[in-house]
Amino acid sequence: MEIDNIDLKIIGMLKNNGRVSHEAIAKIVKLSRPAVRNRILTLEENGIISGYTANIDYCKLGYHIQVLIYLKLSDTTYNDTMKKLDAICVDDIFKFSHYRVSGEWCILLKILSKSQDGLTQYLDCLQEIDGIIATNTVFLFNS
Repeated sequence: MEIDNIDLKIIGMLKNNGRVSHEAIAKIVKLSRPAVRNRILTLEENGIISGYTANIDYCKLGYHIQVLIYLKLSDTTYNDTMKKLDAICVDDIFKFSHYRVSGEWCILLKILSKSQDGLTQYLDCLQEIDGIIATNTVFLFNS
C-alpha cells in the first residue's frame, strides 16, 4: 500500500484522538466523509492502524511516581529475563512498558508506582534475578 500526505494527516489526527469523527477529519483533509472512511478502512486492513487506545491519567489512579529502569544482563537471554520480570508482583507497581535496547544497557522498563516503598520493593526483586548485573533508575518529572 502506498501512503500519501492525506493518509499521513488522517493517521496523525487519529493518533492524537482515536475518537475523532470522520466528518471532522474530512473537513481538515478536504475529502468527503465516505472517502475518509474508505481510507481509514484501507489503513486498518493493511495493518497500518491496528487498534485504538484510551489515554489514561495514571496520576488520578494514584501512580504518582514514574521511573525508567535500565537493566544490564550477563549471559542470560532476553526472553528468560522477561519471563522473570513478568513474574514479579509488587503492590503499588504497574509495569507500563518494556523495551529491548542496544548499547550499554539491555532492557529498559517504564514503571509506575503509587509509593516509594513499592518502588523500593520492586527494585529489590530485580536484584534477586540471576543474570541482572546492574540497574540504573531514572525518575521522570514530566511526561
